[in-house]
Amino acid sequence: MTRFVAAPLVVMIALVSQPALAQGCATGIVRGRVIAADTEAPVRKARVALTPEGAPAAEPIYTNGDGEFEFTNVAPGRYALTAVKTGYVLARFGARSQFDRPTTIAVTAGAVIEGLELGLVKSAVITGRIVDASGDPVDQALVSVGRIVRDDHGDHGGRLRFRGTGAVASTDDRGEYRISGLAAGSYAVAISASGGGMAPRTLQTFYPGTSLLTEARALTLRVGEVASGIDFAATPIAEARRIRVTGYVTDAAGSPVAATLHVVTRGDGVVASSTSSTRQLPATGEFALDLEPGNQTLIAQSASGIAVMTIGTTTADATDLHMILTRGGRVSGRVSFNGAAGAASGVAQPFRAASMKVAGWSADLEGVWLSAMASRQLVEVPVKPDGTFVIEDLVGRRELRVSGVPRGWTVTAILHNGRNLLDMPLEFKGGEDVSGVQIVLTDNPTELAGVVVDPEHRPRSDCAVLVFSEERVFLPERARWIRPDHTGRFIVQGLPAGAYLALAVADVDDLEWSTVEYLDRLRPNATRVTLADAEKKTIALEWKP
Repeated sequence: MTRFVAAPLVVMIALVSQPALAQGCATGIVRGRVIAADTEAPVRKARVALTPEGAPAAEPIYTNGDGEFEFTNVAPGRYALTAVKTGYVLARFGARSQFDRPTTIAVTAGAVIEGLELGLVKSAVITGRIVDASGDPVDQALVSVGRIVRDDHGDHGGRLRFRGTGAVASTDDRGEYRISGLAAGSYAVAISASGGGMAPRTLQTFYPGTSLLTEARALTLRVGEVASGIDFAATPIAEARRIRVTGYVTDAAGSPVAATLHVVTRGDGVVASSTSSTRQLPATGEFALDLEPGNQTLIAQSASGIAVMTIGTTTADATDLHMILTRGGRVSGRVSFNGAAGAASGVAQPFRAASMKVAGWSADLEGVWLSAMASRQLVEVPVKPDGTFVIEDLVGRRELRVSGVPRGWTVTAILHNGRNLLDMPLEFKGGEDVSGVQIVLTDNPTELAGVVVDPEHRPRSDCAVLVFSEERVFLPERARWIRPDHTGRFIVQGLPAGAYLALAVADVDDLEWSTVEYLDRLRPNATRVTLADAEKKTIALEWKP
């Protein structure tokens, strides 16, 4: 794996904060300049944005002939500062690489913050051509650039996935593609399994021409490099070698069942590559499938229950699979706001203001959620107007997760029989009934604030802060990676009540930072802090450069 340490993506210099302009001034000023990182020459007409924390991207302004920019009438708050120009990588203030966290700018009433500097690095480019087995160009093939990462979700840790960088391009009528704006680093290139328009749907393929993520070859790009000739052949789904998968479905007593079988191709994280199909099995419960290579999830359902099986149909056939239906588990409960049930507390408005849903999330079924063909019981269920919800047919290891939370509210706990199930997996072996669950939302979340200082007690912003749960079972969900703002201060909001470890470090491995193994190495040097519900706490972390 590539480790990004002190990469020259963003050049950061000392900041000067001047006294207030005038007594009672309600806004501030932010000034700086954009330079070329290699020559330090000013960059004119670079687009610079100052975006409030947690808000949509702001309208950019442009640098002048000397590379200078100025934002006036800036409301007090915390901001992200970015700059970009064609031919360069997006620069985020304080970030040392494309995958690092940026440093926020803390603006107070009447403050003038100047001397900010962003260094633009020339972007790398990948170009190539996609052809079929006959050498003919494949048009409208979706090509994406990403990195190969390893999952770290409990028992399912160790599975490789393709994590896209957002850099995607379609091939033209000559089969050619060009992807720019890439920072220096190591990347994998993938063709999506989907085509566009009249284009044939192609088999998911990784450079240099394999359907197996384990055989993908990474490209290492230097600053400004143009990697041309990244050509490989795509195989239309219709022409791909099929893997034979056979088996049968029975109930718990061993009797065959005429079940509905959903087949989902996971896609390994490649954009638009997850596909699905549904078929009705005969009374014998038997099935014989010809599937494309890749990781497949089989989901059988009937009145007798549900069965889920994940297989890797790579090169060998999978035969005589036995799927046993079990009466899946059931979870029911209610969503409450600050501990009061929505329909009875006078705060029912948030239910109408958002489309809240609750899911029994599974690492095995992560690629299934967006499948329109899968049963409704396998996707998120809506929260009813009275705040209640019911999820059925749960099997295997699941975590309760909530989406569509109203703006300004945070899930602070998922309570059941005195236990907090937030970020806590449950094991469903069949027939369990977990009722009376209370999902608690709050508009008064916890807040862990602090400042990073060096041994001379001077604030430092040229470092990173990691805050993570003391309990390993809650990782990676309860781990946060941030950078202090330009004054050395940091804020982490919305952590569930519990015990945490915090420390300042010089750099962070962006691929491994939230894994249990990585964080275990940092525990001996961390500061322990506990948070109660709605508690606001301030700490100081010492960092030795």
